[in-house]
Amino acid sequence: MELSDGLRVILKGHLGWGKCRLDCFAGMLLALVRLKRMNLTQLAIAFTSQADPKSRYRRLQRFFREVVFDYDAIASLIMQLFDFQEKSYYLTLDRTNWKWGEKNLNILTLGIVYQGAAIPVYWLVLNKQGNSSQRERIALLQRFIGRFGRRGILGILGDREFIGDHW
Repeated sequence: MELSDGLRVILKGHLGWGKCRLDCFAGMLLALVRLKRMNLTQLAIAFTSQADPKSRYRRLQRFFREVVFDYDAIASLIMQLFDFQEKSYYLTLDRTNWKWGEKNLNILTLGIVYQGAAIPVYWLVLNKQGNSSQRERIALLQRFIGRFGRRGILGILGDREFIGDHW
C-alpha cells in the first residue's frame, strides 16, 4: 500500500468524497508536504501523476472551483490524526493579513499547539482590515467547543491583540 492509498482511506472516512476527488486531494496534500509552500503551478509539477503538468494544473483548478469543504469534518480529521481528542492541549489564536494584488486577506485562526507549532483547526476570513473583534474570537472558540467540548483545553494562547474585557 502506498502512502497516498492510506491517506485516501483516512480522508474518505471524514470527507465522504468520491475516489477521484480523494485522489486529487491526497496528491495535493503530499505535494504540499514535499514543497512546503502553496503555489498551484508548483503543486501541479510536484503532483504525482503521468498526466501533463498543464493537465494537472487544470485538474487542481477544477478541484478548488467545484469542491465544497465541510470544515467541521476537516477539524474532526485533524483532531483524530493528531490524537488530540484523548489529550490535553493549548489553543492558539492568531490573525494574519496577506496582500493578494490589491486585495487584503485577513484571517483569524484557531489552532492547537503541537510540538512547538500551531495546527490550524478553524479559521474565519475577516471581511475587513485590522484586528478581530471579541465577537469574532468568541464565535471561533464556541464553534470549537460546540464540536469538541472544553475537556482537553488547558488554556488559550495569543498576543496582545486578543486582550478584551468581555472574554
